Amino acid sequence: MRNPDLVIIALLLSCVIDSTVYSQVTCRRATTREWYTQPKNISVRWTLMENTCSSLTQCWSRQTEPNGHLWTTGPYHFPQLCPLEFQLGDVMFVSADRTLEQYVIHLINVSKEEFENCLILEPRKEQLVFANSINGTLQVETKWLKTGMNYFTVVHRGSSQLCRLGLRIALLVKPQHCQSSPLLRLCSGNGECRTTFKDDSFSCQCHKHFSGLYCENIDGCYEQPCLNGGTCLSKRTAYTDLPSYECLCPSLFTGEELCLLCQKEHINIDECSSNPSSNQVTVIIRFYIKC
Repeated sequence: MRNPDLVIIALLLSCVIDSTVYSQVTCRRATTREWYTQPKNISVRWTLMENTCSSLTQCWSRQTEPNGHLWTTGPYHFPQLCPLEFQLGDVMFVSADRTLEQYVIHLINVSKEEFENCLILEPRKEQLVFANSINGTLQVETKWLKTGMNYFTVVHRGSSQLCRLGLRIALLVKPQHCQSSPLLRLCSGNGECRTTFKDDSFSCQCHKHFSGLYCENIDGCYEQPCLNGGTCLSKRTAYTDLPSYECLCPSLFTGEELCLLCQKEHINIDECSSNPSSNQVTVIIRFYIKC
């Protein structure tokens, strides 16, 4: 009588060898992602029949720039489940297909080296994500989803064969760096809190006129408000209602009754004074500035 485990191993191997498996790659990555305020539930289904990849192109649907940084493991030469991005606070659920449930597999947390080389034979107790094998849908405790890279694989009776067939996954948990305090709005309300597939966190992409880590700085001189030869100085932050710039004006446009915007509204030539000692008339031109 044949050993049931050997039959299942043979079935799994045939699935991997069959080229149709790799034609079912479903790894897709949006160019950018925006931070969402409420955590999401993300499910990972352990199976060799779909959602696996074995190269950078397959896993990310594109190549990175020559000098670009990729958060996972660099160029891939081994099969794995599609890498995933998590937002800090997301909840992870795992399940296995029926064949793997019957095969009795354990989910373990591993190091990068163990992930890449499938070095685990007998997992240590502190590596077990669940005390028992994967059966049904299980929730992963938050302690396994730390900020940064997290690596997981499954084992069966001290064998690393399933890992080598592709039952391993890399997860990046991304924090957001879009506010300096929980009391402040994301990106000061002047930008979008986003990430790209090459970033290890969410950060601010500021709207025009704004800059800074939290888009807290406003470029008051962006639209060149100072006219008539005035020099604009951007001096305020986006957190205040005070003017965000100051104009240094030529002497002609300064004075107590003139606004420092250096913006000429109109010219009055209605103020004339006669010089009693001569027949000449002196015309005094005043520039009135709209403030």
